[in-house]
Amino acid sequence: MRSEQEMYSVILETAKEDARILAKGLWREEIPYVQDMTSYCVRPQLITMLNWKVGILTGWSVSTGKSSKYLYQWLSEEEWQMLLSTYFDGDVEHAWEAVFRMCGLFENTARFVGEKLGWEYNEKEGKGAWEFLEWAQQMAK
Repeated sequence: MRSEQEMYSVILETAKEDARILAKGLWREEIPYVQDMTSYCVRPQLITMLNWKVGILTGWSVSTGKSSKYLYQWLSEEEWQMLLSTYFDGDVEHAWEAVFRMCGLFENTARFVGEKLGWEYNEKEGKGAWEFLEWAQQMAK
């Protein structure tokens, strides 16, 4: 079984790769594929980070419930609204916006978790994922 720190590193690496996959899918306007990737691959990584943040804030004393339905009780209103804004419809532009918000929320939360637990967040890799997303979005226009 992996330690939480190993899981953190794997999630960071996977998130970086998934950002590239999402960018390619959005560039190709493959909305069903992008929707599946966000729902089944990327968002669960974000939810894990948010749950870890809640754990840190509460001394690991609460549960966010099935499907993390109680996350809103421990996140700021801004974070909660940002999470909700990662759910998108079939419009490509809305999908791009939601993916950027998802990646931003993930990055901020992963930084917080890493800092509080003494784990490394690789700024260079995070920046590289952002740059690729921005490049792909520009290429799509």
